[in-house]
Amino acid sequence: MSVLVAYATAKGSTQDIADRIASRLRSSETAVDCRSVDSVISIDQYSTVIIGSAVHGQKWLPDAIRFLEREKQHLESRQLWVFSVGMGAGLPSWIRERAMRSEEKKLRAKIETYVKPRDHRLFSGTYMSDEMPVFFRIIYSCLGGRFGDLREWDKIEQWADSIKEAKLRTDDA
Repeated sequence: MSVLVAYATAKGSTQDIADRIASRLRSSETAVDCRSVDSVISIDQYSTVIIGSAVHGQKWLPDAIRFLEREKQHLESRQLWVFSVGMGAGLPSWIRERAMRSEEKKLRAKIETYVKPRDHRLFSGTYMSDEMPVFFRIIYSCLGGRFGDLREWDKIEQWADSIKEAKLRTDDA
């Protein structure tokens, strides 16, 4: 059976991360589909599911939550990993680690009300200054916040590789 990498994105950053994860998994000659949660009709043909969502206000996007609600029963019988894409790396350094731990804990708790994934990772996405009001940009920058493409591709690829290894071990069993 194949792998589904499903995602909910607001501006494309989460889709790019999902595409990178799918690409890493394909390198092991595994059949992988990567698609928006809105375009997934059924997960019946997948043995492994990876779901990711952009994070707004420390919450997954509504489309991703609806997907979890809809597929909850089917996801219980599959290998499941989840990831979230927030702005952690853009936060001022003096609060970054504490804020990311808090956000990850809150996201994990919410996700686990629907499903029990093997792992959850919180990655940073893109946080562009031109998408923010000028006043907010000034205050945020003065506090030490950063804007830009803050995705850490090496961490994303390492996580995808760990999923690939776990899947291979399970498939061989």
